Amino acid sequence: MADSEVHTGNAHARIMLSDLVPDGRTMVEVVSDRETVICVRRGEMSEALVEEWNEHLAHATRSGCWLRAETGERPTGHPPV
Repeated sequence: MADSEVHTGNAHARIMLSDLVPDGRTMVEVVSDRETVICVRRGEMSEALVEEWNEHLAHATRSGCWLRAETGERPTGHPPV
């Protein structure tokens, strides 16, 4: 499955395909204390692209190029998750 997980210290990130993305959205971000998951509506992104993005996220998190910082801001129309 293309839903691989990315880890670094206390930051985790992954992209996954989901049939549960709300109508009217192509993707939603789901955030917990230690993980960010970008859920993309199935059919909007190929599994091969999900795998490649997860490889890039793995590199970025391992090397410290990507760190999650809470700002409290959300994009306009961001659904509550």
